[in-house]
Amino acid sequence: MERCDIVQDLLPLYKDRVASDGSQALVEAHIEDCPVCYEILEQMKADIEPAQLHTDSAEIDALKQMKRKIRRKNFIVAGVSALCVVVLFYLGLNSQMHIPTDAGSTTFTFITVTERADQYDTFRGIQIGDAFYFHSYRYEWTVPQTIGVSAAHSGINRIYFVPGDFDTLASDDLAFENARENAILVWERR
Repeated sequence: MERCDIVQDLLPLYKDRVASDGSQALVEAHIEDCPVCYEILEQMKADIEPAQLHTDSAEIDALKQMKRKIRRKNFIVAGVSALCVVVLFYLGLNSQMHIPTDAGSTTFTFITVTERADQYDTFRGIQIGDAFYFHSYRYEWTVPQTIGVSAAHSGINRIYFVPGDFDTLASDDLAFENARENAILVWERR
């Protein structure tokens, strides 16, 4: 009986012809003498006849239509997501963050400055009245020969370069006021 347990464990492998040569020989020798294990093997072989697949063209068409709807929805979701990313990126570049100061609320914003006809840069800074104070994170920033400010920032009449750590200056009113005194005027509307 103990041998039958082992052989019955090997029968699925034997039936599928994936058992090792030694296991196959053991099973074959055993089923010649054991009618119980032989019957189990025959039952396993009978149970594996593939079932006939019933393919209804209406079901297939319904599944194809469902697949098209899902694909269309995925395309719409991808398009809306891409549009949201573009809008958020644009808003991020033109964002404003209000920083409280003694004089009320200072606007922390981004502006685009044209240095040459083929080159522009975006600077982060603080607009106070009609003046814009910025700091460049470039290693070496020099005042360009000509500067143009986009029409979106028509309320800006002067642009100042503020040396120092701008993030610290933006959060410390006294340090910012001291830095404003040393700011370098780089552009003035004429």
